[in-house]
Amino acid sequence: MVPKELLKKTPILAELDEQTVAELAKDASLVAVENGGCVFLEGEPLPPFFFVLLTGTLQMVKCSQSGKETILRPIRPGEIFAWAALLDGGAAPATARAACASVVMRLPSQALLTAIARSPATALRLLATLSERLRDVHEQLHDIVSERARTRLARLILRQRAREGDCLQTLLPHQLLARMAGITYEESVRILGEWTHGEHPILSYRRGGRIEVLNAGGLMAIAEGGGDAVGEE
Repeated sequence: MVPKELLKKTPILAELDEQTVAELAKDASLVAVENGGCVFLEGEPLPPFFFVLLTGTLQMVKCSQSGKETILRPIRPGEIFAWAALLDGGAAPATARAACASVVMRLPSQALLTAIARSPATALRLLATLSERLRDVHEQLHDIVSERARTRLARLILRQRAREGDCLQTLLPHQLLARMAGITYEESVRILGEWTHGEHPILSYRRGGRIEVLNAGGLMAIAEGGGDAVGEE
């Protein structure tokens, strides 16, 4: 059993009534995941749970046939993941790996579906979040296939900015940026170096991957294929 307060603090469940929250809390459980540990693995059957990250950071990782890994997105506390387990089960489309020691809340899929049936507002929240996730993945895959390194990186940062504001809350060190954008570590270092230095910097990048967008218009111009052409791949 999980304390009801943890469920109430989860934005996606905020519209549920007290009785429904109490019932969900009885079926919910907490799982500690060590750094580098996995909640589930790509290709393996998904457990019949809906997951919410409570503390730490997870990364959704997709592996190609050649073994190259692409980080689809980082997952921050309060975010939900493993939609397939809720909607249709089947195999995990990606691996959920902990980037540091993390704690995950598990809600049995059937129990959550029953709760959603009682709360149209919660169903709408879930649909809106799912729509956002699908749009992000579609845009990211499109960028990797068809866009240049600078454009990919600009669009990635802008997507994070849309969710978190100019001062990004998610730490995005070069290694993570490179794997999310499908570029090399060296490209990430060089391109962000161009954007953070000079007379009119576009970004502020501090050690550890803390990014602040200083010139959103300039970043948008690059994301649209314009802006300074120096260093285009």
